[in-house]
Amino acid sequence: KKHRRHSPCAMFTVTINTNATGKALKEFRAMLPYVAASTLTELGRATQDRMPTVLQRRFDRPTPYTMRSVRVEYANKNKLRSVVGFPQSEDASGKSKNEFIRPGALGTSSRRQKRTEYLLTQKGFLPAGWITVPGSHAKRTLLDGFGNIPGSIYKQIIQSLQIRPKGRAVSKASQRRATSMGVASEFFAVAPGANKLGKNAGYLPSGVYRRTRKGLQQYLLFVKRASYEKRIDMRQTGIETAQEKGIAIVQAVFRDVQQKFAAYASKRAGR
Repeated sequence: KKHRRHSPCAMFTVTINTNATGKALKEFRAMLPYVAASTLTELGRATQDRMPTVLQRRFDRPTPYTMRSVRVEYANKNKLRSVVGFPQSEDASGKSKNEFIRPGALGTSSRRQKRTEYLLTQKGFLPAGWITVPGSHAKRTLLDGFGNIPGSIYKQIIQSLQIRPKGRAVSKASQRRATSMGVASEFFAVAPGANKLGKNAGYLPSGVYRRTRKGLQQYLLFVKRASYEKRIDMRQTGIETAQEKGIAIVQAVFRDVQQKFAAYASKRAGR
């Protein structure tokens, strides 16, 4: 009878200490919420750090204020969510100081009113829902290095038209200029509709004007709406950040949490 030859094999025994394994698993489960929260927070911070480059690439001369406006809402073990974005860009009309960011960031067919526009509407100069854009004079001579009308100009307009809610006195210099021209105020607003305020009793486009000895200067033009192209994709920026730095962040966070748990366990053992 032929005997089948068996291949040689090594015999070994595996012993599992279930008590030790259970303890390790318990510690691991305890660490997971902290690892997850810290990972989400660090990914949020990394996305925040990435945003200035995105803004510079997608916007024309973004201001330092815009560059600093990206905020991170941190995660914690009870709320496993980290949010990156522009706060105060979704409030009610006229109350959001960051409303200028939202339309260009998300891409919209309209936008909410800015503070000055809201005040102009409250006083009956600007129809509800309408917005302002730089007027012909402003575009030629007033825009700053970032393509915006300086805030000081808006303050002059608000004070001269006395549209601030609680009122602020018109500056003495502005009042002197108005008096010297024989008018009530240096600035005035023209509401939409037929008028004969232009040269030779012609039509004057709606907006805010400044009276000067050389004639009228258009500072703001009133328009019904303005459409905005979507310029940045926050979600995609977050995905790219996670793809680039996610593994390194998870590893660093896990080491940090392990060290903290080990230090805590050692402290308790030493009591």
